[in-house]
Amino acid sequence: MRNLLLLTLVNFLWALQFPTAKRASAEAGPMTVTMVSLLLSIAFLLPLAHRERRTWPAGGRPGIGRAWAALALLGVMGSLVAQLFLNWGVERSLATNASVIYLTTPVLMALLASAMLGERMRGTRWLAFAISIGGVLLVSAGDLREARLAETRYLVGNALVLLSCFGSAFYNVYSKRLLHWYGPAQLLVASFGFAVPVLLPAMLYYEPGAWRRLQEISGVAWANIFSIAALSVSLAMVLFFRVLHRIDAMQASLSIYLMSVFGVLLAQAALDEKITPALVAGGLLICAGTYLIIVYEERHPRHGT
Repeated sequence: MRNLLLLTLVNFLWALQFPTAKRASAEAGPMTVTMVSLLLSIAFLLPLAHRERRTWPAGGRPGIGRAWAALALLGVMGSLVAQLFLNWGVERSLATNASVIYLTTPVLMALLASAMLGERMRGTRWLAFAISIGGVLLVSAGDLREARLAETRYLVGNALVLLSCFGSAFYNVYSKRLLHWYGPAQLLVASFGFAVPVLLPAMLYYEPGAWRRLQEISGVAWANIFSIAALSVSLAMVLFFRVLHRIDAMQASLSIYLMSVFGVLLAQAALDEKITPALVAGGLLICAGTYLIIVYEERHPRHGT
C-alpha cells in the first residue's frame, strides 16, 4: 500500500507540470524553462546525491566508460527529450491534445519494459490495464472530444509531445536497470548533468536573449519554474525511483494514468467547475486498476501468472 500512496503523490506532482510549464514557457521560452528547471533540480538534489554515495545499496558497478555511456544515454535520450519536448510541444499544441497524447506513456513503458527488462504481461496485469483504460476513457472524455490531433497546425506540437512520452518511458525503464548502481538522486543529478551541455547551445541558438528574458519575467513565471524543478522533477522523480527500485516497471507504468485524473481535477478547480459523475467513476476505475497491479499482485503473486 505504501508504494501505491507514493505513486499517487508522484502523479499529482507530475500533473502540476502541465499548467506550470505552459505559463512559464509563454514568458521565458520552453528551452529556457527546461534548462533552468534542470539546473535548479541539480542544486536541490546534490546534497541527497552526496548522502546516497554512502547509504544506497549499490551493486557491482561497471567500468567508468560503460557507466558514463549509460548515464549520457539516459540524460540525452531520456531526461532531455522528456522535459524539453514536453515544454516545446505544449507551446505548439493544445493542452487537451497533450493530455490525450500523454496517455500513451504507460503503454510505451510496458512495451519497453518487456523489450529491455524482460518483464511479462501476466493475467492480473492485463486485467488491470483493461480496467484502467476504461477509467481513462471516462476521465478524459472531454479532452478526447475537444482534442484536435489531426489538425495540421498542431501536428508538430503533437509529435513533440509524443516524443516526450517516449523519452519519459525510456527514462523510467532504463533507470530501473541503473538503480542497481546508483541511488535516485545520484541518477537524476548525473543524467541532468549530461543533458544540460547538450541543451545549452540549442537554447542559445533557438532562444537568443534567454538570460535577458529571465531577468524580466514575472514572479509568477519564476514560481512556476521553481515548482517544476522542486516538485515535478526533483521530489516526484526521487519518490518514483524509490518505488521503481522495489517493483516492476510495468507495475509502476500503470500508475501514470492517475495523472489524467489529477490533470482534470486541477483544470476543473482552476475553472471552478463541478466534479462530474464520469470523472468520479473513471477515477475509481483507474484507482482500482492501479491497486490491482501494485498492491493485489504483491500480496497474491501466484494470481498474476
